[in-house]
Amino acid sequence: MRAAAERALELDPLLPDAHLVLARAHGSDFAWDEAEREYHRALEINPNYTLAHQWYGFDLILRERFPEALYEIRLALKLDPLSLHVREMLAYAYLFSGDYGEAVAEARQILAADPTFPRARMILGRALFLHGEREAGIRELYAHNRIAIGSVMLMHPPAGGRRRWRFWNTRKGRVAIAAWSLPV
Repeated sequence: MRAAAERALELDPLLPDAHLVLARAHGSDFAWDEAEREYHRALEINPNYTLAHQWYGFDLILRERFPEALYEIRLALKLDPLSLHVREMLAYAYLFSGDYGEAVAEARQILAADPTFPRARMILGRALFLHGEREAGIRELYAHNRIAIGSVMLMHPPAGGRRRWRFWNTRKGRVAIAAWSLPV
């Protein structure tokens, strides 16, 4: 894909899709500066490019730049308010930034629009669990078959965080959840 995008840009340097492909490739390699440069170029060429705002927001989530991620994803949602995929990305941004109440609200909006949306129940279950509604969260995760008895739900750690394991007994068995402690 990278070679095809580079070739496309040789032919026409004003193709926002090719810049987006390069941004995603750089992001996959954790070459954040190069990725950011390509996102900016794609959005400079087409400021209304929903997918570029969405994926730039995703990369910002991975870099724990949550206010910027929320800004980009909200722009994408403004450009395409019916996109459940953009709303899913917004739910992830809230989840990983620790705003579990908003993550719950976004996941429920997705499920109201499409009860079969693939990852909405998983997001809802994680957000409910981390919001302190453990039983409801586990029920959502079981309902969507995202965890089985004895399996582990992993959460992304904050920078410098350490993983701690928490165990909860449910009627269906013991569930292990990876929790993260912030550095002191």
